[in-house]
Amino acid sequence: VSPADKNECKCMMEFDQEDAHAQTASDMNPSLDPATGEPLRAWHCRASLQSSEMISETWQKCHDAALPPPSPPPASANGDPHLTFAHGGTADFRGVDGKHFVMLSAPNVQFSMRTNNATHDLKSMDTEWRWKRVDGSFFTEAAWVVRGLSKKLYGVSTDAATNGAKIYALDGPIAKEIANPTGAWREWAKDGLRVTVRQISVSVATQGWETTVTKKPVYNSVLGPTQRLDMRMRPCTGGHCGVPSRTCHPHGIVGQSYDGDSTAISGQKDSYNQKGSTMTTTAMAEGAIEGDGLQYALTNMFSTEFKYSRFDRSRNDECDFRDVSKLSKLTRAVNAEGTDDGFASSEERGVDFMEYAAEYEAIVD
Repeated sequence: VSPADKNECKCMMEFDQEDAHAQTASDMNPSLDPATGEPLRAWHCRASLQSSEMISETWQKCHDAALPPPSPPPASANGDPHLTFAHGGTADFRGVDGKHFVMLSAPNVQFSMRTNNATHDLKSMDTEWRWKRVDGSFFTEAAWVVRGLSKKLYGVSTDAATNGAKIYALDGPIAKEIANPTGAWREWAKDGLRVTVRQISVSVATQGWETTVTKKPVYNSVLGPTQRLDMRMRPCTGGHCGVPSRTCHPHGIVGQSYDGDSTAISGQKDSYNQKGSTMTTTAMAEGAIEGDGLQYALTNMFSTEFKYSRFDRSRNDECDFRDVSKLSKLTRAVNAEGTDDGFASSEERGVDFMEYAAEYEAIVD
């Protein structure tokens, strides 16, 4: 909407509001035009638009500009870790033992997850070996850094070994715990940040993004963590969560896939059909992310410094989408219709995982 149109939008909004509350008797509303009985301000607005056709055209533009953007598709992480990006692309990500990696970076909010090495057994598709021992990894801890509406800094963390979440004030020299919501249904809301605990899941809604992590078992664990965290992420469309910046676009391993197009970009995956009784995962989402996976690693869970950070950028800044031309050509076009404001886990987006699911799902006799 052009600057002139914006003035007309304002004018038409005033007309609509005035018209809705107009009094018919001029002595009750001295601003009525004596010739037409309409509010004077509304009359001047209508006169400036000159014709009913122009009123209709401008009204439509005002209406369209006021509509919220379509709800973008969701994204998720599941299992050992298998990523589903916006628009349906997929990749695997091993990470580095004990390191946090940035999943989402946007103005005033960052979300990261820690990978830990783990060994577990999977039902094998190899006819020679009934079971395959996998040296892989799982997400075991999640952390958020949020700049509140007051500009104060907050940290949130949760891990697969415990229930609930811990909330910290980060403005001092050390992180200070200020809340620990735990239980079947607990909520902590302050300064534009909302943390919700639902038994085995923790959701954080703030600055236009909602992320949820859910604790699940590591099936057939042999060595390492016995619990993992799966993740779901979506941009918000209003309400207590707000909306994402329209000009400073997100980054992070998963966040960058919200790049405004309808192309699913898939990256490297581990093959669970390898011959033999053992295998080691190595994929780091190559081909689906800018740079390499190690560039998304943090020195600690509440650090916001990495190559593609958006955390300290203003919501009004211009932050480009990722440069898809620099990614390898593991792409496929898909219909990118969103799912309204709902989440989609890997199970719900089973069409994207159908061929791959049999390779990694742990099957217990």
